[in-house]
Amino acid sequence: MQNAANGGVPADKSGLAASLITASFQLGGALGLAVFVSLATSRTHDLLATHAQPSEALTLGFQRGLLGASIALVIAAVIALRAPNVRVVDMAPGSDVDMAAGSDEDVALGAEDNQALPVPVAG
Repeated sequence: MQNAANGGVPADKSGLAASLITASFQLGGALGLAVFVSLATSRTHDLLATHAQPSEALTLGFQRGLLGASIALVIAAVIALRAPNVRVVDMAPGSDVDMAAGSDEDVALGAEDNQALPVPVAG
């Protein structure tokens, strides 16, 4: 997921992009938990107001919260399956080299970090 999100980000902005993605994941998780707990709590309070047994009210409240979470999970799966397949390519500044071509420069430079890699010599 993070590779797809960082796919079009220049190398000099990759740290900023990674921190924004991480913050978004954290915020999304906290917000999602708050929504599902609110669903469960409101259902539990409604049942307790009708003088239902506390254990039954809690069970049905958790059921409502988990139902909401499962619906959100199905929606997220549909979105993920419909999202385009994004592959990370060499993001070096000024690099327009096609990695599928397999030139000697591509072999000598690493795709992710542009570090020199050992090139095997036929002999």
